Amino acid sequence: MKKTSLRFWFPLVISNHFYLTSLVNYKLLFISGLFFLRRRLKLPVGIFILTILICQILSISFYGKNIQDDTVLLLATTAMSFGLFGWAAEGFRRGMALVSPNILLILSIISLVAPSRTLYMSLDPLILFLLYQCSLEQRGSDMKLSPFFIYILFSVVISWRAATLGLLVGFFYSVLYQAKPVLRALYIMILVVCISAIYKYLIADIFDILIQTGSAGDPTSGRLAMYVEAYQIFIAGLVSLEWGAFFGYGFNSPASLFNDTLSVTVNILGVEVESVKLAEGKDRLHMHNLFLQTLFEFGVIGLVFYLYTLWKFYSHSRKFAIFTVVGVTSGFLSGTMYFYSSYYVILAALYFHERSRSIHDAKYLKLGLR
Repeated sequence: MKKTSLRFWFPLVISNHFYLTSLVNYKLLFISGLFFLRRRLKLPVGIFILTILICQILSISFYGKNIQDDTVLLLATTAMSFGLFGWAAEGFRRGMALVSPNILLILSIISLVAPSRTLYMSLDPLILFLLYQCSLEQRGSDMKLSPFFIYILFSVVISWRAATLGLLVGFFYSVLYQAKPVLRALYIMILVVCISAIYKYLIADIFDILIQTGSAGDPTSGRLAMYVEAYQIFIAGLVSLEWGAFFGYGFNSPASLFNDTLSVTVNILGVEVESVKLAEGKDRLHMHNLFLQTLFEFGVIGLVFYLYTLWKFYSHSRKFAIFTVVGVTSGFLSGTMYFYSSYYVILAALYFHERSRSIHDAKYLKLGLR
């Protein structure tokens, strides 16, 4: 009974956005997860983390306006990142994936109907989806399509477009992955026809609605202006071989390097869209695109490392391929807690858990053969 209750608490902690903000400081809660890593952090990993922090502190000193504040924010977010990893790693070690799928569904329903859920219990549908599939796998089931529908509906209800798109693309990827070659070709043809029909008959009307209801005629709420600004700064730095282009402009650098008012007019499918961003300080911490944000804050080297880890996840197994597709697609439209995605951290914890378990099983088998 005690083990079961412990397993129950780990999914609740790691899937929460701004966990119990009105009662508990979620930052301190995540940082407390470092306790679980105190005996697991190996020297090479520590050196690697220290090297990244030193490069980031140098970047902040080169380009930052509020060097002290940005450095503190960098260290705090790094501690939160690894603390959340610690919670997830310990959860998987203690059998978090053995929690019943029904319990995860109950948590999801409570999160949707709880009053002021953004303050007390706002669960991440992507992480719940990941844990739900892991729970099914622990019970001897292959990856199911039903969790996609469950958490697509969850994402639609909470109006999280990035999660909805990620799960939709993950669903189609899963269907194509499982289909035989002939059916796969047929599904792709149907998908192409559907996209063509949507483009021809619906896209103009959709853009008209978005332009009427968007921010300053911009359905992206200023994201396009930030993307263009980041692109221009990065390309100029790359041409002049600046430190920032290769090692990053530093944590929270958009707040330091972007203009107070960002404005750009772009042509999208024949529609002129004016993208305007009026923001200052922490409101510009994230461009809602993990890859562009990583490139801007950590440079080409940081982005290459990030893409390498995603490839390692994708190629690890069929299950991880689907999880990675969901995360990558969502990452083009969002980003949680600044420079990393909480979904990405949980996926990394699962990856290292499975790797360590495989190594342990291989050693055990080798000893048995002897």
